[in-house]
Amino acid sequence: MKDQSGYKGRPVYQHGWRPLFSLLGALILGLAPWLLSMGERIALGARDEGSHPPANHQVSVGISFDNTLGYSVTDETGIHYFVDGWEPIYEEKVYPEEYWGTFPLYLAWSTADITVMIHNEGAAAMKLRVVTEAYEMKTDGTNGVPLTDPREFEIKLKKFEQADIDSSFYLDVVPGMEGGLDRLVVKVYRKHDLNHEHDGDGGDSDWELICEEEGIFCPPPPWLVYELDSDL
Repeated sequence: MKDQSGYKGRPVYQHGWRPLFSLLGALILGLAPWLLSMGERIALGARDEGSHPPANHQVSVGISFDNTLGYSVTDETGIHYFVDGWEPIYEEKVYPEEYWGTFPLYLAWSTADITVMIHNEGAAAMKLRVVTEAYEMKTDGTNGVPLTDPREFEIKLKKFEQADIDSSFYLDVVPGMEGGLDRLVVKVYRKHDLNHEHDGDGGDSDWELICEEEGIFCPPPPWLVYELDSDL
């Protein structure tokens, strides 16, 4: 075969063993940190394998707040209510930093239009119990008064299937309600055996909590609704 490089001597594999070994050595030295890093990650993964839960049994939860009437912004100064079509209203109510941000707003005596999405990320078919709870949030981040009764749904999901659950409820004014940030809590339980409905005692001990998520929203205090009505 003609040498396209113009070299007229012996083939490289006959005379170039030293450059080849030098090249191989350089490659090994270059790959050494990567190989050590991979080995370390594999070793760490093996050591940690027993300490992690089974990834929520491959279930993910999404929460969608639809048909909102505005939004609220919380920061280190308090909370600002931005109701559609009205001037912003400020309230000196400071929440923990993890709850600083922008959140969907509904008004008292309106419906909070909420959809919860449960997705099977790849596990085998599973039977799930989904419980939704809604609470007013205190300024220390803990639960305040419940805004509605807990709701319970039972669903079955095939591999990669998703269920959209209507979790809307009417935002009535309940005793002790102050307004501000609220939380919707979604708890997902998995039934261990699809072939029976209850355990031997007829109870619910075979339901295991596998995932819990929350979504933050904001009905302002009821006095804000009165204030808006008085301006009409």
